Amino acid sequence: MFSEKRIAFALLALLFAMQIVVLIARTDREPHADELEYLHTAWMMANGETIFRSFFQHHSPLLFVVIEPLAPHAEAVEVLRYAEAARLLAGFAGLCAMAAFAAVIARVSPMAAAFAVAAVFASGRLWLRVITDIRPEPFAMASFWIGAALILLPRTRIAAWAGFGLGLIAFAGLWTPKWPLCSAVLLVVALVRVDGGRRKIAMLSIAAAIAGVSLLFLHRIAPLDVLRFFVLDFNAAAAPHLLVAAPPAFGSRPFYDAPRLLSLPIVVVASALLLLAARFDRRYRPVTAFVALFAASVLEVRFLHPYPVVGTHSYALWGFSAAAIVVFAPDAIVTLLRRAKLSARLDARLPVIAQVTLFVAFLPHVIVQASFAQNDTGTYWLRQRALVTRLRPGDRVWIPPRRGNPVTVRDAHYYWFGFNDGVMNTAADLAATSRGARYLPPLAPMPLCAALRGNTSLRFAAMPDGGVAAKSERPCFDALHAAGRVRNTGSPRVFEILPAHP
Repeated sequence: MFSEKRIAFALLALLFAMQIVVLIARTDREPHADELEYLHTAWMMANGETIFRSFFQHHSPLLFVVIEPLAPHAEAVEVLRYAEAARLLAGFAGLCAMAAFAAVIARVSPMAAAFAVAAVFASGRLWLRVITDIRPEPFAMASFWIGAALILLPRTRIAAWAGFGLGLIAFAGLWTPKWPLCSAVLLVVALVRVDGGRRKIAMLSIAAAIAGVSLLFLHRIAPLDVLRFFVLDFNAAAAPHLLVAAPPAFGSRPFYDAPRLLSLPIVVVASALLLLAARFDRRYRPVTAFVALFAASVLEVRFLHPYPVVGTHSYALWGFSAAAIVVFAPDAIVTLLRRAKLSARLDARLPVIAQVTLFVAFLPHVIVQASFAQNDTGTYWLRQRALVTRLRPGDRVWIPPRRGNPVTVRDAHYYWFGFNDGVMNTAADLAATSRGARYLPPLAPMPLCAALRGNTSLRFAAMPDGGVAAKSERPCFDALHAAGRVRNTGSPRVFEILPAHP
């Protein structure tokens, strides 16, 4: 006879096996625009360019340092293997995050851990963006949840383990600075769990040492004042420009792009049930940490998100903590019914039956996710090859990632990827300030206007259609077109710029 624990671990093994198969089978899918940005940034660093100084970037450099060794050299035509290797590395980190997350929940209920992993896996785009994409989130989530496990698991009442856990959570914030309140929640939990003033001091000292070493490592990549300007100050200044085109956290739909299976109303109701059940049953008290994490993630998405555009990957901690809350809700309902003596004879197996019912509700989404139904044909890989094979020595491009910027081609301008979505508009505003002038190079000369004046290094360019670039470059593009120096490439709104006739 199989015990509930063995069944739970069998389910977890099956779910992780399915995720590994999906991860490997979908490494060649069409890249997201953000993935192209990150791959290109790491390629530039691998080929001698300096982040923040020779090209623009507004993310922490940790991801780029990790995937930089995978980048090809020179102007490689084939980049699919590079992307696949980076996706496998990110996927491994994402699965480590899932494993640590499951371990934390299994402390209370192994079966709930299996159902929570299923809920995250079934959430589709959340799983794809947070676990398998080339992004900071898989690595940051691995650091965060391993740190959380070191704090929350029973044997980690030792100050050293909790200190290492807090240090890893601080390290997660250096990958992407999205979760200050969630990190503060676990800091409070650690302070409560570790007894004695000396032990608390030892714990905080270990955490501070790990955070300090992490900051020193980051400082070797780029000075900390430069990092603060580009990763925090620049993004804060970009919000008025980018939120014109992108829905904010509260937009036409409340919490745009949040995972549909783990939506705000469902999780709020489940949280209330759990908090009420925790008053009567000590088993649920560890789960209240997930309620606090979810509440913190809601506030962060709404008020503290460091990037002006809130996408699916912004709901990483939302999705994980929400999954843990929802799967405990059936058990909490049974506990409350017993407490109210509405049914004194409730079957002891009823909570498990309710959780299995919930799992069955998630199952169609799990099957869709595991069936590769969302796989792509990958037309970007063909565009990359077509453009790179037509390059001459020294040629450069002026194409944003969402238009198919080639990963292994040098760019014609410092502001290489965001010239029509608010990045250059923000740079124009900041350049007028003393702090902005210290870090940002001038916008001019713009590549299309430089090409019109005789600069022959620009080979491929996208049609300017917004922001500062459009106002400055559209007349130059029209003049190049009138002179017969613009030719279609086959990629939408991407053109070849021909040299001037002698």
